[in-house]
Amino acid sequence: HLIYCIFRADIPDKHTKSVVTVSAFSNGKIQATGGVSVECTKNSLKKIVRKLRSKGFEKAKLLSFEVHNIQAVIDAGFPIDLRVLREIYVFVDYEPERNPGLRIRIPVLYLYNQGCNPEFLQRQLLAHQYGNVNQNKGRLERANNPAFFRNGKIEIVTLTIHFSGKIGMAGGRSVEGLQKVLEYIKPYLIRSRLV
Repeated sequence: HLIYCIFRADIPDKHTKSVVTVSAFSNGKIQATGGVSVECTKNSLKKIVRKLRSKGFEKAKLLSFEVHNIQAVIDAGFPIDLRVLREIYVFVDYEPERNPGLRIRIPVLYLYNQGCNPEFLQRQLLAHQYGNVNQNKGRLERANNPAFFRNGKIEIVTLTIHFSGKIGMAGGRSVEGLQKVLEYIKPYLIRSRLV
């Protein structure tokens, strides 16, 4: 069964002055990218559904809305010594010859645990990556937690931290998850502040 893109449209948003690109596929799914907020993206999808109804597709409706990837850019307000940060927060990917940014992967689900530290997060990240997670432990906790996704994938936010203090965040599925990651990483950033 071949799934192909039926149409692609750019929907301008008057309030945020952004453009959301919407693609509709042959299996009935619609994908939106480029919105400055979740609400802006949802409104653009509603506009497309209204337009489809006006074109004769009376059964068109927005049944479900899922966020798969939120990207954000934050300015720490001060330069960061990446070598010091690498010493403080051991589990990083930093190769200045290949990429000027230091990368940290943080699983949001485990930030809600008490005593969360880099070693604990790395163990949980590797356990989840290689399938060694105890499926019965914390089942209720995971069901009620927004960081745990429907299909068993957890929310993993990748931070790319630059010397200038700019921080790129990708992979988040909720704004709350991104805020939780920022709260967690903030003390490490302050300790590695370039003086």
